[in-house]
Amino acid sequence: MKRTVPALLASLVLAAAPAAHAAPLVWTLVDGLLDDGGAASGSFIYDADTNTFSAINLVTTGGSVLSGGTFQVLLAGDGNAAAFVPDGALTSSPVLQLIFDTPLTNDGTVVLLANPFFPAGSSFEATCEDGACLSAAFGRSFVDGALISSPVPVPAAAWLLGGALGVLPLVRRRRG
Repeated sequence: MKRTVPALLASLVLAAAPAAHAAPLVWTLVDGLLDDGGAASGSFIYDADTNTFSAINLVTTGGSVLSGGTFQVLLAGDGNAAAFVPDGALTSSPVLQLIFDTPLTNDGTVVLLANPFFPAGSSFEATCEDGACLSAAFGRSFVDGALISSPVPVPAAAWLLGGALGVLPLVRRRRG
């Protein structure tokens, strides 16, 4: 009986855990090249189950048209396209519009940002013309670039808890 109590406790904890679903992914921008010689890089987390973006850290460097910017805030978006802006006032600030050739999912795939057959459908950087960035002046477009997915790292505490629960049935009380 004493040996089965820890095993039953571990079973109850695992049974009470939420149902498994695909985890959100980190999407990393690689080889981002803009038509004025600038570049784009960085990453964000996208959860397709809840349609939420987080941990946004995208950067563009200057070229012959725009000076670049740092983007930490989602202006609007979903799994098909997303617009990112800097944190702060939007008038005259850059806006980065990423248009995905295939929708972002929690399964992951390579997503291209430039469309050589339809350049107007490529991702681009522009400048917000008003405080809500409802209109923007086009600046430059992507000529190359892709988003590569990877799993979101699991915090160390989760591994420790899982390990402790895994060995719980093996632990026996010492008899005094």
